[in-house]
Amino acid sequence: DRAGMKVGVLIFKINGQRFKDFIEADRILRRGQSGKAIANEVLRGGRELTLHVVLAKFGIRFSLLVMSFSGLLFMVIGAFIALYRPLFKAARLLGLAFLMFGFFMTVSTLRRDVDYDTFAAARDVTMLICILLGIATWLHSSYYFPKERPEILAKPWIPYVPYVIGLMLGVFF
Repeated sequence: DRAGMKVGVLIFKINGQRFKDFIEADRILRRGQSGKAIANEVLRGGRELTLHVVLAKFGIRFSLLVMSFSGLLFMVIGAFIALYRPLFKAARLLGLAFLMFGFFMTVSTLRRDVDYDTFAAARDVTMLICILLGIATWLHSSYYFPKERPEILAKPWIPYVPYVIGLMLGVFF
């Protein structure tokens, strides 16, 4: 929209490179330098045009900012809950679940890599572990909070079922 493109314009080359999908197009754009023009070859109304686009120097979507802030807030609340009442198992479990959810929310907004490398793979695996085990920890904490559930806790294997399911899903993914 900043390059004078209108609805219905089809981009078929960016800087002379063809691409298969929007992810590959985004990767090509990210390799460009901020403040410098790149050539987009487009098809508009049956005519081929070359539009020169100057990449923005800085830009962040408001929704990503809100998501990152919410994730940080989750982590602060989780740390507060776990550290304020460390003697209660429910507080430790709920705090840990909040920390994992917060980590997932914060890091998932920062996932726009030019190249997928070892760091990106480790981050994605850590995010997957955090969301799956965060849900399992949250379910485990529900056996203790808001009130303890002795009928569930009488069977020692039941609290660990969500963790096993989470690990199985993690291996599947």
